[in-house]
Amino acid sequence: MQSPDTQVLRNLKVLDFSMGVAGPHAALLCAQNGASVVKIESLEGDWCRTLGTRVGDLSPFFITYNRGKRSVAIDTKNAAAREAVLSMANQADIIIEAFRPGVMNKLGFGYDTIAKTNPGIIYLSVNGFGSTGPMMNAPATDVVLQGFAGIMNMNRDTSGVPQRIDHVVIDVITGLYGFQNILTAVMARNTSGGSGRHLECTMLGSAMAFQAGKIVEDAMQVGQNLWFVPQGGFSTADGQISLSVRRDDAFARMCEALGRADMMASGKFDTVALRLEHADELLSILREDFKQRSTAELSAILTKADILHAPINTYASLLAHEQTQAADAYYWGDQNGIDKPLPFPKAPGATHDESLSDAPHIGQHTHEALKDWGITDEAIAALVACHAIAADARSP
Repeated sequence: MQSPDTQVLRNLKVLDFSMGVAGPHAALLCAQNGASVVKIESLEGDWCRTLGTRVGDLSPFFITYNRGKRSVAIDTKNAAAREAVLSMANQADIIIEAFRPGVMNKLGFGYDTIAKTNPGIIYLSVNGFGSTGPMMNAPATDVVLQGFAGIMNMNRDTSGVPQRIDHVVIDVITGLYGFQNILTAVMARNTSGGSGRHLECTMLGSAMAFQAGKIVEDAMQVGQNLWFVPQGGFSTADGQISLSVRRDDAFARMCEALGRADMMASGKFDTVALRLEHADELLSILREDFKQRSTAELSAILTKADILHAPINTYASLLAHEQTQAADAYYWGDQNGIDKPLPFPKAPGATHDESLSDAPHIGQHTHEALKDWGITDEAIAALVACHAIAADARSP
């Protein structure tokens, strides 16, 4: 169970209208910090349920970013359903949505509408490019933003072709920035007598903030954009290893530990500047040397010489590593609908992630959550009769 000191958002009610990863990640972090989160889904469910490997109505990304929530599947095009959702919105402390600008207004759940009757509402809008400018209505996904925001340009392969990072990194980061905005607004509301606010967290802004150091570096750059060598990934006889050697004394220690006095004797690699000047030659020597040694052997040598390095893990070897286990960095948890335990990394500081409930099936909590939020049995029966709500068969 979560202890009270970790539940800083306890007693707060969150309506999560968002789909995908960015908005749901922000809502997940609310749940991890004690908030009660209800996910409002269409009758078909969040499209993230189909992202990647799918088991029933669950996918890895949906499970990961929707734990600890309850699902209400409802047709917001239906007038009675809109009234029910509007009633819930008027009771909420926090609303999270991730549609294109203006869509929530058309649905009848825009900030101005909610704030009239719920002036304390903290309303987070997550979108791609923002609510102004020529691209405000442009479709935005993680891969689109990785290209637009310069990440793919920064991440080029050996032939110079821009590459996508194989993860929805911008979505995840946007969720983090979105949650930061929510926390700041909650703190401000607690000290200002209950006033709410409309927050906007864009994927573009998040991607740029994430890269702030690289963007400033690019503006200041003169000549080659390389800090020092050797750094990066190297192949070994049985795997790969990452290496970072900046200081001159560290480079000398590494050469001695490797038994490569010839590298220092050449005079070509004595300083950072010289190593950059002769980078191709230096890297060629190290690559050939490292290929003759196993990862374990090389790691032992570098550890003894106090050289910054690490094996390049697969996810399986990462989970199995004694350091990952000693750091209590993840836990094995069950998920309804999945026939084996899944490894869930813990958010730093969220020491009780294990208490989160499963990610919900579509509409799993429709009746239960509507009743908890004050929707009457008669109103729920009417919604059932006109097929405006759906309940999962596993629902109570």
